Amino acid sequence: MQISFIYSNQIYKVSSFVLFAKKYVDVVNVISFEFNEQLSEYCNKLGANLLFFSKNDNFYSKTLDNNSCNKMIFINLEEISFSKLDYILNYDSSKEVDAYFVKQKNNVKIINNKEKCIKNLESIKNLSWVYFNKKGIDEFTKNSSFSDIESINFNLDEFAETTNKNKLKSQWSISRLNKPLLYFGIPGIILIFSSFILVSNVVSRYDSIDSVSLGTAIITVGTTVIGTLSLMSAIISYVLGKQTEFLLTNYSQ
Repeated sequence: MQISFIYSNQIYKVSSFVLFAKKYVDVVNVISFEFNEQLSEYCNKLGANLLFFSKNDNFYSKTLDNNSCNKMIFINLEEISFSKLDYILNYDSSKEVDAYFVKQKNNVKIINNKEKCIKNLESIKNLSWVYFNKKGIDEFTKNSSFSDIESINFNLDEFAETTNKNKLKSQWSISRLNKPLLYFGIPGIILIFSSFILVSNVVSRYDSIDSVSLGTAIITVGTTVIGTLSLMSAIISYVLGKQTEFLLTNYSQ
């Protein structure tokens, strides 16, 4: 089996999905319509084949030429997730070709147009993934046209991420707490602002009576320290949270 990821400016998704796919398939291709030096370096390090095509090329035909594999799958990198990729890797069909489109209202109208809907770069935004079996590869290589293949399915992609109620409830609980700027930042700003008022009060009293109340001074210092720590905690938590979210999204299963 071979997998070809269709790239369109998803540089941070390439590495993780190529590595995931290489565990299960013999060859991984990355299809791009413009040269990108960083993408080229990634593919070289990961052992993936980087294929460049012009915007109007029928990249299916050129990728399938001289292909001896039993299955070939083209995947829009913008529409993929790890659970969806796992599903696709285990996919099998009696049809020569199965083409799945992004679930959008407008795509209902285009699935009957076999030539325009998934031919080139202009239609990639409509594509989710396309599956070819061995017979489909042979037929398409001969004709270079979807309209000449009888056993072909054009469908809207109905894939849904597997979830359960407990997981959703847990995610909802976490999402409500995952707002450090709200829960720590705003109180920190309020405390710091209050400390300025207290400092002003302490200074004015010192000027007038040449003495400072120990209790007021302790409260002023405490408010300043707690406000500063709260604001720092909010900023650090927010940055670390965003970095963790990025890593989990792009570099984990």
